[in-house]
Amino acid sequence: MTSVNLLQSHSYQPFKAQTAILFLSFAVFLICTLSEYFYTALGLGVATFVFLQLFFQLGRTIPVLEIMLTMAAAQWIIGPYIDYQTEAEHFKYKMYVEELEYMQVVVPAFLAFVVGTLWATGKKVVDVQAIRALVMAQPQLPYWLIGIGIVATLAGALVPSALLFVFFLLSNLKYIGLGYLLLTDSKYKWHILAGALLFVLASSIRAGLFHDFILWSILLFFYVSFVKRFSITAKLLILGISFLFLFLLQSVKHEYRMLTWENEYKGDKIELFTSLVLNKLSGIDQAEENQVNDVNTRLNQGWIISLILQRYPEQEPFAEGETVIAAIEASALPRFLASDKRGGGGKETFERLTGLTLLGGTAMGVSLMGEFYGNYGPRGAIISFFVWGVLLNAVYNRFWKLQATLPSIMFWLPLVFLQVIKAESDLVTVLNHLIKSLILVALIIFGSKNFMKIKV
Repeated sequence: MTSVNLLQSHSYQPFKAQTAILFLSFAVFLICTLSEYFYTALGLGVATFVFLQLFFQLGRTIPVLEIMLTMAAAQWIIGPYIDYQTEAEHFKYKMYVEELEYMQVVVPAFLAFVVGTLWATGKKVVDVQAIRALVMAQPQLPYWLIGIGIVATLAGALVPSALLFVFFLLSNLKYIGLGYLLLTDSKYKWHILAGALLFVLASSIRAGLFHDFILWSILLFFYVSFVKRFSITAKLLILGISFLFLFLLQSVKHEYRMLTWENEYKGDKIELFTSLVLNKLSGIDQAEENQVNDVNTRLNQGWIISLILQRYPEQEPFAEGETVIAAIEASALPRFLASDKRGGGGKETFERLTGLTLLGGTAMGVSLMGEFYGNYGPRGAIISFFVWGVLLNAVYNRFWKLQATLPSIMFWLPLVFLQVIKAESDLVTVLNHLIKSLILVALIIFGSKNFMKIKV
């Protein structure tokens, strides 16, 4: 089968797909109402809806909005739901309010987020043939982007702190280059892709930080889905393998960090990580309840949200937009105009809203759910999420409209949404990334076209 045949659009029928998605989501909702609270059942139904949206959009578009909502549903609804159903309780990472109190706040706000985000996005399709033509006319382009990304990765440790974020964004160009490479006829493209993922995995293992590897593995799969015409069975198989891998990763991550960070392990870290995974894999059929609970503790963002629900407004008055305004100022104003502006990472917002103090080197985020509620209460959270969803929808739609004159622009969406799709991040983190990445992408496209005479 030729590359052109591989890149032809899938036999996708939007009306039938949307009908199936709505039917299955409503069925989950109705079934769950028999044994669950109304808001819990609604939350599980909405979670099913966003997952199916992601599932059916693969191979048609770059579903950054759908993966964002799916990750949020997993961490804000599914994780807390599992926690409420189990008897085991962590001394700190636990749900601080009852299930009904939690779900009746979180689910309506999340539903508003879904409505605002996915409004009128269902029929948009990436023009893969136009992107392929662009790359085939400039066969060195993928390698240039990969090379720039590698150089920026290596140089990131040497640049001043003011340039760290710029070099972080530039380092991710290697993944966009890999996406372009998959559209070429290179017989080595799959080897290069596998090698790049193994390199990132090895780097993540040595550092004990796996976020970038997980996120870019997911985002690269979006590119792969344009080239490989995955059947529904293949998608389900890949999904199952991915869940198994994530389960294993989460189950060994804490133990691995204890050995390498606190005990200063001197041996081969990759060998250690592999042995831990194999040990877990050999006993996975035992389905140890404490192991499942441990993994869900890392999935569940709801414990932080529930802590904020417990504090506001009983113990503290709502922040009335304090952290939201600070986030907008930090993202919109350059450092020389606001020398005391808040930085990224979420530490200040976390401590302000939860009342907990983070030790040095510890990073946690309250999530947009926790932040919007802590500032504005349940109704304000619904309005805030709808507005935020509409904003992200507008960014996505702008990229789609630019596709007519800049065919490859849709392949740059993962770079723009890299931090936005993370459910645990607070507003200053996602807004800062969104604005700066949009500026950088615009500069790269403008500069390469007008000064280097290259269309990226």
